[in-house]
Amino acid sequence: MNYVYLFSGQGAQKFGMLEDFYLNSQKGKELFEVFRDKFSNEFIDILLNGSQERLNRTIYSQPALLLAGVLVYEELKDRGITPSICAGFSLGEYSALYAAGYISLEDVVDLIEYRSRIMDQVSKKVPGGMTAVRITDEEKLLGFLEDTSVTIANYNSKNQFVISGKIEELGIIEERLEKEDIVCVRLSVSGAFHSPIMKEVSELLEKKLETVNITTGKIPIVMNIDGEIESDPENIRKKLALQASYPVRWTRTMDVITNSEDVKYLECGYGDTLTKLFNKHMRKNSCLPIYSLADVEMISQMPMKHIRNVGGAPTA
Repeated sequence: MNYVYLFSGQGAQKFGMLEDFYLNSQKGKELFEVFRDKFSNEFIDILLNGSQERLNRTIYSQPALLLAGVLVYEELKDRGITPSICAGFSLGEYSALYAAGYISLEDVVDLIEYRSRIMDQVSKKVPGGMTAVRITDEEKLLGFLEDTSVTIANYNSKNQFVISGKIEELGIIEERLEKEDIVCVRLSVSGAFHSPIMKEVSELLEKKLETVNITTGKIPIVMNIDGEIESDPENIRKKLALQASYPVRWTRTMDVITNSEDVKYLECGYGDTLTKLFNKHMRKNSCLPIYSLADVEMISQMPMKHIRNVGGAPTA
């Protein structure tokens, strides 16, 4: 059995997440200390005890979800379960790069400390947000964005996009969509990520990444900005910098990673957002969310002949 690891992005965070790892896992205790040293006691307290509003700030949600992705990966590895290919959604791309062997734990934690800080600073300059839209026609969606600076940020699935831009303009577009009975939901993020508003972030990340050691990884990774398999360190460096201000091509990513047979897909991190998207895309229960010690134990003990018949059911 081959495993494809999918790593969650921002929006999946919830206070109290990872508490069972913190209390009951030696690996969890060790990684919590690494993140405590880098991000402070306050970060750990916000992660474990709330409030949700504070955790939704990018300076807290980014390290929280990186910790979740790395921790689940390490727990699975300790049980002999390793991926054959990795992909991460937005922030999750950093966890994927670590799991695929392109970047060290020290460097990826340092990168996320820097990324979350500069994204928080840029977001304060231009208050922005993101809204998920259930629609199948990209051209029709673009029509709703006319006369605004709002852009498509995420290609989540065949019938779901995410738009990103200034708060006041998002409100106008949401009203337009609702008048047409098109479902839209504002996301729990603190900025207009994956939009031109984040161009400054991409420029700063490009300079930062020049100082980071990205090596040839052990396994392939599918990158966000083009949904293509990548293994060249220099290409990864360039694409990772651009990712902050470019759309996430997740639909393309799912197409690429479903070309193989005898594969089980695991969403590593927290929540089941990618699982729901993936199971809709595949029209079957082909992905499992792994975000607790119980999940890790279940997948490690499950007979291979039964593993295909388990997974989160598609949701509306």
